[in-house]
Amino acid sequence: MPRVTTNFFDQEPLDLAQDLIGKVLRHRIEDPVHGWLWLSARIIETEAYYLDEKGSHSSLGFTEKRRAMFMAPGTIYMY
Repeated sequence: MPRVTTNFFDQEPLDLAQDLIGKVLRHRIEDPVHGWLWLSARIIETEAYYLDEKGSHSSLGFTEKRRAMFMAPGTIYMY
């Protein structure tokens, strides 16, 4: 599966949510026992919200905990 660019994330929330299904997130870590390891997770479920929707944490406004929701497209927000 080819890598996506940062432009991939700069699209309408509903379109992005659909396009994320099936994508794989990968992160490489160094383990002192096994050397370099890849951690991977396939996206099987998404949600999509606009800034002012009540279901979105961003609708509550900016706080340090929600800062990622106001950053550049592609920034991960986990709760």
